[in-house]
Amino acid sequence: MIQRLSLFILSLFLFSCTSLYELPRSAEDHFVIIFIGATSKNPKDPVDKNVFLLEAAAVYNEYIKRDVPAANIYVLYSDASFDKEEPFLNGVSKEFMEEFNGGYNNQATLKNLNAIEGKVDDQLSSKSVLHLVMNAHGRVDAGGFYMHSEHDNRFMRSEVINDMIEDNRGLTHLFVGSCYSGALIGEIDEGTGYLITGANGEGSCWLDRDNSFGRFYFKKLPRNLEPKDIPQAFLLAKEDFIEWGMQRNHFIHNVYKTERKDELKTLVWDPLLKELD
Repeated sequence: MIQRLSLFILSLFLFSCTSLYELPRSAEDHFVIIFIGATSKNPKDPVDKNVFLLEAAAVYNEYIKRDVPAANIYVLYSDASFDKEEPFLNGVSKEFMEEFNGGYNNQATLKNLNAIEGKVDDQLSSKSVLHLVMNAHGRVDAGGFYMHSEHDNRFMRSEVINDMIEDNRGLTHLFVGSCYSGALIGEIDEGTGYLITGANGEGSCWLDRDNSFGRFYFKKLPRNLEPKDIPQAFLLAKEDFIEWGMQRNHFIHNVYKTERKDELKTLVWDPLLKELD
């Protein structure tokens, strides 16, 4: 009896000393929250049609392909209302549409985000990886970076994100695809894992119906979602994104229809990665 108790205590000690990155995990240990706080239903240029919806669906699809259970994935999208006939959805896992069947409130509000995060937090262990994917229109002011959550008209700043990840007992994989999101590199100081941003802190980023940095990045994630391989996935995605941006340059600056031409001067092709510790 004493020998068995000693072995148990020893195993607990060894387990506690193991790096979070080294712990064995399965697809069931991954939890995903996708928060898309903007929409683009009636844009001036067709290339912008439903781009934020496409981001949510594409990211969801990549996690389903990697065998993360649908029960572990949550989607909060703008006002939760969208055109079910959107052609892009034909190539998306049927589970994505089932996320909107009333099992939880899909409106992208700070209240709903906190509720889902609290629910997920209760399920996290040291083996877990929390994938927090966020996108909306981003800006920087005297208070730092913020995303505009359109449906509840809230400015979501780094404090909101830090509060969500500070109690995560496992690893955090945080992706923020907004313009100026690189400002978060100096503002996110909680959690263990990685922060990925779609732009640096001084410019805006491009996304359209064809692609985005998020689309490149989540396709590059390792098949087993091995956290240690995230930096390599980021580097490969960044390289492809920059090349794609060069190919889109003429369209963006000479063909693209927008009432905010001046904002095109702020475009950067500079996603960033920070290791959280």
